[in-house]
Amino acid sequence: MLIDKIKSAARACPRCASPCRHRYRHADHLQRYRCRDCGRTFNDLSGTPLARLRLKSKLVSDLDTVLEARTVCKSAALVDVHPNTAFRWLDRFLDWVKLDQPPPLSGIVEAE
Repeated sequence: MLIDKIKSAARACPRCASPCRHRYRHADHLQRYRCRDCGRTFNDLSGTPLARLRLKSKLVSDLDTVLEARTVCKSAALVDVHPNTAFRWLDRFLDWVKLDQPPPLSGIVEAE
């Protein structure tokens, strides 16, 4: 599953970036951690577009239908979620796509 790929052994606290953490309970089938420096709790999805997201199992199907150039309403109907939910998911991920820019080219660039 997508969530398993996000897990990282070097996960740091999203607030203070401290790598010192210990396991602290479970919530929504995810391991939570507590930062030893600031005391904040977090999980592997904190700071990602999947944080605090419900219906995670339907999300990948919805994104696939949007990538097929379907409208938000048609995508929502195919995945069986409300159109507002599908729009919020799309809006959340488009914000993250804007941040994922390739580094600018420098030097001599040739193209055919």
